[in-house]
Amino acid sequence: MRIEELRSSINDNARHFADFPEAVFFDDLAEHIGILQGCEITEYEVDGVIGMWFEFDYLEQHFFVDTLLGCFRFYVEDPECDDSILRDVIDHLAPLFENALINDG
Repeated sequence: MRIEELRSSINDNARHFADFPEAVFFDDLAEHIGILQGCEITEYEVDGVIGMWFEFDYLEQHFFVDTLLGCFRFYVEDPECDDSILRDVIDHLAPLFENALINDG
């Protein structure tokens, strides 16, 4: 995926801005997000039937992450969130996935 090109809003309530391959354990992903300075994980759910989900707050923005078809999908609740905040999140995550980024065309 070209993570420099942030995704546009895909529904009425959130902006889908990044996908990363499901190449690490979900717990490791949540732990890595949790060490981003100023980040607080607010919800965390692992359900063997429906899937995995967690939410976090960072720089007064609310984010959520889910899984679908082998990808971790990242959303920000505010579709107008400043791109620099989204880049902070992506830049923090990139080292965790450096060998497995999805090519999004």
